Amino acid sequence: MTSPIYSANNLIIRANNENIALTPLKLQKLLYILYARCLQRTDTPLFPNRFEVWQHGPVVGEVYTAFRSYGARHIDEPLPYPDRQVYRLSETGVFAECLDEVWYRYGKKSGSFLVKLTHGQDSAWSKAKERDGCLGGLLSDDDIREDGTRWFA
Repeated sequence: MTSPIYSANNLIIRANNENIALTPLKLQKLLYILYARCLQRTDTPLFPNRFEVWQHGPVVGEVYTAFRSYGARHIDEPLPYPDRQVYRLSETGVFAECLDEVWYRYGKKSGSFLVKLTHGQDSAWSKAKERDGCLGGLLSDDDIREDGTRWFA
């Protein structure tokens, strides 16, 4: 497993190469969908960080912190680490297939569309919110896997 920033960088690079605006909100939703698809396909989490129940859907806190300075603006470059290297996952094998599927189906969708998708009835986000009764809870990988199955049937 790797850092969620690596996968976020893959999405940012792809968006920038295709001149598609990617805000922090849209990045979080695409990252969630990518995680769900990979989990559904491989039964292995893409990274160890857990998704949390936030107002606008599932969020990885580390990714939020890394890109929050953009606010609602387009993220113009991937995040370099302190060694000034931009790390991302190798786009090979199942990860590449999942990334392509997610990008093809959802890459051009708006952030608001993706929020509605991830907030849907019986989504992992809605189950965690209902279970915990508030924001801030953690989504279950079993429920996230179900989201991936539903979105990529």
